[in-house]
Amino acid sequence: MHPWDGVDTDIDFTQAKEEDPFAQPLFAYPFDVWQGSIVFALTDRRFSRTLNLTNTGITSLYGAILSDSTLNWRIQVSANDTCRIEAEDAGCELHLDFTGRRPGLVKFAAILAVLVNWTSTIGIFLLTCESVVMRRTYILTETDILGVCVGALFALPSVRAILPGAPDFGAIIDLIGIIPNIIIVSLCTTAIALSKLTMRRPKNE
Repeated sequence: MHPWDGVDTDIDFTQAKEEDPFAQPLFAYPFDVWQGSIVFALTDRRFSRTLNLTNTGITSLYGAILSDSTLNWRIQVSANDTCRIEAEDAGCELHLDFTGRRPGLVKFAAILAVLVNWTSTIGIFLLTCESVVMRRTYILTETDILGVCVGALFALPSVRAILPGAPDFGAIIDLIGIIPNIIIVSLCTTAIALSKLTMRRPKNE
């Protein structure tokens, strides 16, 4: 290599902590942690051939500039330069370990989406209990509450779809803030629909 040479690298990111399911990539969104590494090794081959020895005449890595762009990620890097280790078999390698995490804005948006979903679900559940269990017929007379329930069935998944960098369906955020909400709202919609069908009409009609 010569000064100002450029190298393109592709680094595969894997799970950082195998024993931690809440940091598993994609499944633990937005708290997943990714990890990848790359090693650069430099040797002066001409000097090594002259001495007929391997791992000699090491060329030191004086500096490197890493540049890239990413969206909705925060990448941290730690370096380990073995060129400065005084040992015969130390070699000259530059170990770069990368750790990828979601930024705070992505975590805030995901948590806010879960809170909004649960707030809407609890509100619909309370309205359903008041209208069906407590028999508030004036609520069931109009189609407002039924329209709210049907609209919520389509609105809850759409909130999840606009999250930044969201993975495919099946992450832990779906088990906490999507699937239970859809089940509850579906049951509320069914209860309200059955109540409207079996509701007695006033005698003056």
